[in-house]
Amino acid sequence: MGASKDLTLKQQKYVDGKLSGLSDIDSYRAAGYVMGKNKNITYVACSKLNSNPKIKLRLKEIKDKAEKKLQKKFEYTKEQSFNNLEKMRILALMVDDNGKNQISAAIKAEELKGKIAGLYVEKSENKNLNINGNFEEWAKGID
Repeated sequence: MGASKDLTLKQQKYVDGKLSGLSDIDSYRAAGYVMGKNKNITYVACSKLNSNPKIKLRLKEIKDKAEKKLQKKFEYTKEQSFNNLEKMRILALMVDDNGKNQISAAIKAEELKGKIAGLYVEKSENKNLNINGNFEEWAKGID
């Protein structure tokens, strides 16, 4: 991974280690930092590196770039989905060799198109029942 002009060489090596899957301690060691007399001292040093604004920014930049690249690879827009559903709806309405069509499939495609367009909103109801005290008294109120 490339060095950033805002980071020291050791800091960039630490970032590279973290991005390659190394633990904080292993990244610290791989970057060339001197290990503390005990692990607690090294953990504190790693914590300071992790809270360094320049390191945090560099990690975020690289992760954001990777995420955008992944999103672009699997990009599937609402418009594409809508158009595909329209094609499926048309095919479902076509009469097959037996003189039948698939009206239920066409209706489902139309419904999904409406959901994509924001015409339908699914509603759900969540009732939280607080049952304190006597269950028998509470159950009487259900009738």
